[in-house]
Amino acid sequence: MNYDTLTLSAIRDELQCLVNGHIQRVLQLGPLTIGLEVFIGQRYQVLLSADATNPRILLIRDKVRRGVETPSPFYLLLVKYLRGAAITDLFQPPYERVLELQLEGSEGPVTLVGELMGKYSNLILLDTLRTVMDAIKRIPPPLNRYRSVLPHQPYVPPPVQAKVNPQQITLDLLAVVLSERPQLPTWRALVEGISGIS
Repeated sequence: MNYDTLTLSAIRDELQCLVNGHIQRVLQLGPLTIGLEVFIGQRYQVLLSADATNPRILLIRDKVRRGVETPSPFYLLLVKYLRGAAITDLFQPPYERVLELQLEGSEGPVTLVGELMGKYSNLILLDTLRTVMDAIKRIPPPLNRYRSVLPHQPYVPPPVQAKVNPQQITLDLLAVVLSERPQLPTWRALVEGISGIS
């Protein structure tokens, strides 16, 4: 399933039931996939994946189970900060494929960021100053000139796309979006010109 911002917004709304819940288990299900068991009146299973072909964050029915023999350093850090932590809020920047889980645990407040952007997908743990504690995919400067994702570096969100806000679109603005891309099929011109759709 391809996650656009509208799909992620619906997922965020579905995950609102987890706010004030406590994370009981943190499991590494695969090299780029984490599972959480959250208790708030009942147990919920949450899957978070930065897999390039299928990035996702969602509730699942099956109980999360460990899937790797050797845990990654990122996973071990998540266990330290997330086990027993309460989910205090969920935040999605407007028209972005990014979801932030705000957490409060015995080690202090942290934010788990899920960036669901195809091959650029990542799961990143931030401290209160929004400094990267670690990421499931570390991105050094040679791999990305715009932003690196490394421990002890300030978190830089994905670049904002220069697209039209769908809440502000008018017929005239829609005509401009389409006329700026005459060589493209209409659906592609809309995807490239308007935020939130893919």
